[in-house]
Amino acid sequence: MKRFKPAIEFNYWAATRVYSVKPVKADQILVAVGTRGLYAACTLADASMPALSNGRLLVAKHASAGEGEGLVVCLPWKRSNKMDTSHLKEGDPIFLGADGGWSASPPPNGALTRQVGRVLKAHKTEGCVEFDVTSESDHVSALTGAHAKPVLDSDAAGSLPVMYRLPVVPSSEGYETQPMRFGMQIVDVWVVVEGKKKQDSGSVVVFSGAKEIAGPLLLANQNPGSIVRAETISPSYSKVREGSILKIKNTGKARGTVYVLAYRA
Repeated sequence: MKRFKPAIEFNYWAATRVYSVKPVKADQILVAVGTRGLYAACTLADASMPALSNGRLLVAKHASAGEGEGLVVCLPWKRSNKMDTSHLKEGDPIFLGADGGWSASPPPNGALTRQVGRVLKAHKTEGCVEFDVTSESDHVSALTGAHAKPVLDSDAAGSLPVMYRLPVVPSSEGYETQPMRFGMQIVDVWVVVEGKKKQDSGSVVVFSGAKEIAGPLLLANQNPGSIVRAETISPSYSKVREGSILKIKNTGKARGTVYVLAYRA
């Protein structure tokens, strides 16, 4: 068996040639989305979109030729030099960002949190990063808070908060969310009144399925911009199970936005 020299910056024997459907720069992160002939078709990975941040990732060894799509050599790991890492410390993790890039922390609008490497040297112009996307399991839903440092305060809830924004429209049907992907404990509900003039009628009730969580929030005689907060949250139904649907019912013609604050439970 032929002996291979130990790799320093990348292992070319682990490289794969893919067909990029978008122009690619060196060190950008790609994800497979299909096939083009014999090659896997890839595009720029993006943490804000589940379909573009889930599954196996690859690191572009070089930029694509020209301004269009084409073949690109990709690697499962790669050490990159001459990068600006002055805002980081040696050993800091880096995460998948937007449009094939990386971020020093998980993006706030991320669908998934994926660590894609680590800082080896912190420097303004001579910084060094080692990309490592070899693991398919090194990602979690950004809503789990698994990437956050543990909460040490015994009085803290211990999980990241989540806020839902539900539009209030003059409709007897009301508005419904998609089924919850996790259970949560609701701690506050309020509505911000909208429109061009004072509301003359209307009230809003927030439900989990058919169970009333909060309300009615009275919107009559409220000026645009006013905040109406729920006086009580149902102790029986404020804990929402996975798969439940939040919905609101508006009894009048008022417009606004309902905000539901909760934490994962």
